[in-house]
Amino acid sequence: MGGKRKRKDRDPSTANKKQKTNREMAPNRKGSLAVSNYNRLQNFPNNKAQELFNKLRTKTTKEAGNESSVIDTLKEEEIDKQPVKEWYEEKKLSEKSMTPQRKLEKLLLLIVEEKLPESIIVPLKLFFAHTASFVPENNLGRDFRSSQHGTYFRSSNSQIREGNTRLLKEIAESEDIDTKGKTAQVWNLKYYELLKKYANLGKNILEALFPKKNDFAIYTSSQGSRTGSLGLTSNVYKTLQVASDYEKSENDIQSHNFKSSELLRVIGEIKLGQTGNYHDQLIQNRAALVGQLSESIKGMYSAYDANKIKKIRIKPIQSGQHPSLILELQHPSSLNQENTYSEKEWRELFIKKFNAAAEEKELDTRITHRGSFGFLHPTASSVGHPVRIWMGLTPAPVIAELLEQTLNSLGNDESFKEIKVKLNVNIKENNPIHREALKTAVRYVQDVVEAIGEKVSDPKKLVDWLTDRLLRNLHKAKHILEVDYNNLHISQKMENDYLKSALVIENLMEYSYILEGMRVNNDLPEDPYPTYLREELGLSKTSSSKTSSSKTFYLDSGMQAITMANIVALNHIQTVQGSDQSPVHSVNLYSYFEYGMIDKRNLKLIDVNKVKEGEQPINGKNFKERFETKLNKGKPSVISIDVNPVFTDAAQNDNQIPYDQVLELYQTKESKDSTIPILDITNGTLQDVAKLELHKKYPSFIIVESLSKHQQLSADKFTMGRISVIGDQNFVKRASELLEPIQKDAHHPLLEAYRLRMDRVYLKQLEENDSQASKSYGLSKRARYKS
Repeated sequence: MGGKRKRKDRDPSTANKKQKTNREMAPNRKGSLAVSNYNRLQNFPNNKAQELFNKLRTKTTKEAGNESSVIDTLKEEEIDKQPVKEWYEEKKLSEKSMTPQRKLEKLLLLIVEEKLPESIIVPLKLFFAHTASFVPENNLGRDFRSSQHGTYFRSSNSQIREGNTRLLKEIAESEDIDTKGKTAQVWNLKYYELLKKYANLGKNILEALFPKKNDFAIYTSSQGSRTGSLGLTSNVYKTLQVASDYEKSENDIQSHNFKSSELLRVIGEIKLGQTGNYHDQLIQNRAALVGQLSESIKGMYSAYDANKIKKIRIKPIQSGQHPSLILELQHPSSLNQENTYSEKEWRELFIKKFNAAAEEKELDTRITHRGSFGFLHPTASSVGHPVRIWMGLTPAPVIAELLEQTLNSLGNDESFKEIKVKLNVNIKENNPIHREALKTAVRYVQDVVEAIGEKVSDPKKLVDWLTDRLLRNLHKAKHILEVDYNNLHISQKMENDYLKSALVIENLMEYSYILEGMRVNNDLPEDPYPTYLREELGLSKTSSSKTSSSKTFYLDSGMQAITMANIVALNHIQTVQGSDQSPVHSVNLYSYFEYGMIDKRNLKLIDVNKVKEGEQPINGKNFKERFETKLNKGKPSVISIDVNPVFTDAAQNDNQIPYDQVLELYQTKESKDSTIPILDITNGTLQDVAKLELHKKYPSFIIVESLSKHQQLSADKFTMGRISVIGDQNFVKRASELLEPIQKDAHHPLLEAYRLRMDRVYLKQLEENDSQASKSYGLSKRARYKS
C-alpha cells in the first residue's frame, strides 16, 4: 500500500466523532449579525440574549447619522432579561467556573441593563476573540471562533469583522456606492496615499471607492491583493469603531470607587522577586531550547544525499537564534510523487503524531494549527513548505519528551527513514519561562490598577465582576508561585504548573484590557521606550557615533512598519539624489517571508538577491562577487535584515550570508552616499542590533518590529508595529513627515495604553535586575526609564 494512501485511512468511529464535534462547534451563519460561532447559546431560553451579544460584538455604537447607542436601541426592543437571570441563578456552582461559555453567560447579565461607554464596547467586542483563530485541542486557549482553522481576523471576511463589514456596506450604499460582489475594509488612508506613490498596487486597489467622512474602502477583492501583507488594513480596534468617535470626556463619565487597594495588597503578597526583561528572556529561552533540540535532531542522520537516500528525512532549518523550530522534509529524488508530503499534509501529520504522543504519555499539552507564533500553547503553522513549531511556554523537559516521541513515531511510517532519537535539553528551569510570564502578567495588572487609582467609570456591576475575577486570579498566581518548582521532577507536575499558569496569564490580561477601558483619567505616562532604545544601542555615547537623532512611531501592524521602513528609505534616497527615477537597489537578507510576497511585486525596489530560474542562488560563499556584479561595483541603497530570520528552505540555513560582513562591506561615511540598513527585531532583541554597532558605520538606519505577540503576553488581541528611525536630524525629519500622519491614523487610545504599560513592565523588570548598568552609567535604570 502506498504511503499516501495509508496516511488517509481513518477509523470510522473516530471520523464520525470528529465530524460531530465540528458540527457542534460550527458557526451559525444565518442572519446578518451572526458572527459568533457560539451555537451553544441555544441553551439560553431567550434568543434576544444571543441577539444582544452578537450586536454588541459586531456593530459600532454610532451608526452613520444616528447618535444613539446599540444598547439604547436594544432597550427599545424590550428584551426580556428575567428568564436569563432565573436560568443562571438555578445553575449549580460547579457549572459557573470561567470557561469561555460561562464567561459569556455571566457577562450578559452584567451588560443587558447597562448603557455602556464606548471605551467598554470596543474591548468587549474582542473579549473572546484572537488575532489568529484556530481549532484548539482539548479546548486549550479556545475562543468562540474555534471552527475557523487558521484564519486571521485582520481579513475583512473573517467572522470578527463580518457584521462590521455589513455595517460599512450599508453606509456606502446610503451614498449610492455599489457594493455588490465587493469587500468593505478599513484602511489607513494616509498610508494608502503613500503606497500609491511608492508601491505598485493592483488596479482593484487603485480603483477603491471611499464613502465620505469614513476611513474605509469599497473594492473588489482578489487573490494577490496583498492588503494584509502590505499592512494596509487598520488595526482591529480601529476597524470595529470606524463609524463612531472614541472620545472620553471626564464630565460625561459617571465614576465611583474602585477597590484598587485590595488588589494591590494581594499583589504585594505575591513572590515576584527580581527578574529580567521578560520579552528578551522569552526570545533567549526559547531560542536556547530550539537550538538544543535542533542539534539532537540533526544528529539522527548521516550526511544527506538525495540521490542515495530512499526515505524521507526531517531537517531543522531555522536560523541560529530563532525561537521557533522550523522542520523541513527532505524527499529523496527517487520517491514517487504520491508518497511525498505537501505542505498541509506534513503539518497535519506532525500535529496528529504530537498529540497522539501527548495522549499516550497522559499529558494534557496539545499542539494546534494556528497562524503566526508567540502563544501560550504550542502551535504549528506553515512558512512556505516547512512547518514552524512554536513551543508555547511549555517546560523544556516536557516539550523535549513530547517531541522525541513524535519523531520516533514518524520513523515508523513507511515513507520515513527510521528514527531513534533521544532529545536531551539542558535549560535552567529554576525559574521556568511560564512563571516569568506569570510574574509579568501580575506586574501588568499592578500597572493598570495603580494608574486607575480610586475611581472608575460605569457600569459598576462590570467593575465589581472584573475586580472579583482579578482577585481570584491573583490569589491563584500567588499560590502557583509559592510552590517550589525545583520539587516538580515529574513531567505531569511540571506540565500542570505550566497549564495553570497559562490559564491565569490569559485571564489576567483579558480582565486588565477591559478594566483599562474603565479608567476615568485620560493621562498616560511618558513613553520609556525611546530612551531605552538609545541606551541599549549606545547612541547616548556620541563620541564615536555617526547618528545624533532618533524617533519612534507606532503603526497598525508589523507588516505596515516593515513596508514603511522601506518607503522611508526610498524617500530619503530619492531626496538626496534629487530624482525619483533613479533605480534603488536593495540587499534583502532574509526579511520575513510575508514581506517577500510584496517585495517581489509591490515595492519599487530592485532586489539584487533575486536570481533567474536555473541561476545559482546567492549565498554565504559567493555573495561578495555576486553583489559586486549586480551592483556594478556600487552600493545598495537598502539592506533589509531580519536579525533572527524565518528560513523557508534548507539552503538558506546551510549557506547563510553573514550580516556583519555585508554591513562591513557597505559601511557609509557620508549621508549623501548613504546605504540604509533596516533591521527587524520581532524575534530578536535590541542587544542583537547593538552587537552590529551600526551607529559607528552608518549615518542612518531603521529598526522595526511587530508588537502583535510578545508585547501582549500571548493575549493575541490586537496588531501593532513599531518603527524607530535613527540618523542625523534631516533624516529623522524626513521620516517624521511621512510617519506622523500614518501614526495618527493608526492611533487608538486603548492600544496605546496596552502597549505602553507592557513596555513599562518590561523595563521595570530590567531596572530591578540590572545593577551592573547602574554602575556603568552612574545612573539607575529606574531613573532613566521612570516616567
